[in-house]
Amino acid sequence: DIVLDPLGEELTNDFALYPNPASDEIFLNGSSGVKYSLEMVSTSGALILSNQFIGSLTVNLESVPNGLYILNLSVGSKSFRTKVLVSR
Repeated sequence: DIVLDPLGEELTNDFALYPNPASDEIFLNGSSGVKYSLEMVSTSGALILSNQFIGSLTVNLESVPNGLYILNLSVGSKSFRTKVLVSR
């Protein structure tokens, strides 16, 4: 389970983001058949990646520099935010 800011609401009992901190990739596992929208931005606001997926996604971080990033995740009309640390 993952708790996402800013509202402190749980996205869903069936959603997981791991590992965090991450080195080469992160895994996002959600509910089967549910469509998610993902944006990863730097702390300065630069868009690192944008993707839509259904159920689960593996994100390759090999070209992403070490640092703290904001992960914005949307499902339906709800949006959530969490932090991801890339560290090698």
